[in-house]
Amino acid sequence: MYLDSIPLIEEIVAFVCRKSRFAPADCEDFLQEVHLKLIEDDYRVLRECSGANLRSYLKVVISRASLDRRNHMWGKYRDGTEAKRLGRAALLLERLLERDRLNYEEARQYLRINEKIELTDEEFDVIRVKLPPKLHRQFVAVDPLYDVAASAPTPEEALQAKAAAQKQAGILTMVAKRVSELSSERQLLLKLLFEEGLKVSEIARARRVAQKPLYAERDRALRWLRERLEEDGISKEELQEIFRQLLGPAGLDGPDEG
Repeated sequence: MYLDSIPLIEEIVAFVCRKSRFAPADCEDFLQEVHLKLIEDDYRVLRECSGANLRSYLKVVISRASLDRRNHMWGKYRDGTEAKRLGRAALLLERLLERDRLNYEEARQYLRINEKIELTDEEFDVIRVKLPPKLHRQFVAVDPLYDVAASAPTPEEALQAKAAAQKQAGILTMVAKRVSELSSERQLLLKLLFEEGLKVSEIARARRVAQKPLYAERDRALRWLRERLEEDGISKEELQEIFRQLLGPAGLDGPDEG
């Protein structure tokens, strides 16, 4: 059901991204997040469809996911006190400018066409001037954080504190943590490959992409994962055992040779 629905999922995501005015890079990240949401917990979201119209159901699910992403990126929107005092036209104008990120001309035309608000340009200008500016969440580079030492205990110290029976569980926790640091796209690829048991060829066919880049992306993701876990203090032998359990008898062997 999931594989058959991929074209529909991508169509709805594209529509929601346009409506939400996401940047192209954010659209790609959001698409991967939607795929992850749909396959997590043994496809719980799809299983809960319960015979409802799939297109309508997915529209609701993906629209709610886009709202969560907008709140995460820009903060949860709240109507301003001054806009409430000025009335409906001011309230809607502020939402379009601050929440939906339309420019002033787009917002003005939207209100005239869709909300039937018949105000002159001068009347809109008066409202706009009276609306106080809002502060928006801004993202900054993380480069300055690279030289900051971690305050948490080292993985070696944590493992030494555990009994032998708990050691493997601790390593698996580290694997899960490092996997969560991968991009949404790589997380999705590894989940489909190693949790869902799909072949690269099946994933490429379902997502309508070439196979060769997927093999390369898989190898890069596994290489990154191996290097980070080695930095965490997990030995090569321990890694081989863990990956044999996660990936099957072949472990990390393949085009990348580990």
